[in-house]
Amino acid sequence: MTETIAHDEIRSQLAASVGGEAQLASWFSNRTFSDLRARAARLLDEAAADAVTMIEKVNRAIDKEGLREWHGSTDADLARRYVRFWAAWQRAGSQTANWMITGPANFPVKRNQKRIATEDRRWEELNAFRTQAPARAIKRAQRIRKAAIGATGMMDSELADLQDRHAERVARQAMMKAVNALIRKHKLAEEGDGPARLAAMAREANHAIGEKLALELLKPDCFGIRGFASFQLSNNNAEIRRLAGRIAQVQAKLARAEAVESGEAENRTRTVGSVEIVENAAEDRLQILFPGKPDGETRYALKRHGFRWSPSQGAWQRQLTNAARYAAEQVVARLPESEA
Repeated sequence: MTETIAHDEIRSQLAASVGGEAQLASWFSNRTFSDLRARAARLLDEAAADAVTMIEKVNRAIDKEGLREWHGSTDADLARRYVRFWAAWQRAGSQTANWMITGPANFPVKRNQKRIATEDRRWEELNAFRTQAPARAIKRAQRIRKAAIGATGMMDSELADLQDRHAERVARQAMMKAVNALIRKHKLAEEGDGPARLAAMAREANHAIGEKLALELLKPDCFGIRGFASFQLSNNNAEIRRLAGRIAQVQAKLARAEAVESGEAENRTRTVGSVEIVENAAEDRLQILFPGKPDGETRYALKRHGFRWSPSQGAWQRQLTNAARYAAEQVVARLPESEA
């Protein structure tokens, strides 16, 4: 993980973006009766801490998804964008006045209400940026990775990850079964050297567990049963089956995409009136191509069925699945006669 930009550095950028701490304090003169300097200082400290927290969340999300190599934004870039949104919010707020101040002064209330509405919009823009930053960073990194390694490369990466997770689950299932068998066979309990014996025997069977876990396993549950619970084995086994099914799906998609890229097969295309439905295996997308811009009702139906417009592909598309094929049929069935 990259080193997160310092709190004090972001605080300095925030202050500079509004003309300094004194200028920020003066903006509160029409909005509060409290100590203006203290209010400004507290606001800067809170905003800087919030920006640091946001950047840390982005980095954790990127590292968790294994996208560090494709992460295009630095911590400084994220900080600058935060500062820009925050400064716009503060400038909008500087134009407003508190109703307790303006009430007796015959202040133009409608104008103040418009300015307050503008301030609210700027806050919503800042809040959307700060809360959506991790998800947007992941999407952007995924797009960069896909552009760099292609659709088949993406599928290769996903397949390798699924196979690793499947292997880990299979090994865990074998370990849980072996440990439970040892507990039953040797009638081990948590007293005395039971945990040490269980850990040693598990290591001899190539299932390394620590004495701390061994002690927890040897403590009987409310039914007096020791070892891994039956629901742990059944849940893990269900995850093994799910991963195996997902591996089979990705392998099938990868085979189709490789066949298309090598020229051994073509994307499946069929025409309904003037509309084309394309199963684009290389992009792993089901695409609907219209001769022109579809009408509002058709666009609504497309979005309702999960299709989104892709300018780069010139098509309405969603991930290539059986559900997508069914959704395409539903959309096409609703097309006006001029397009169907």
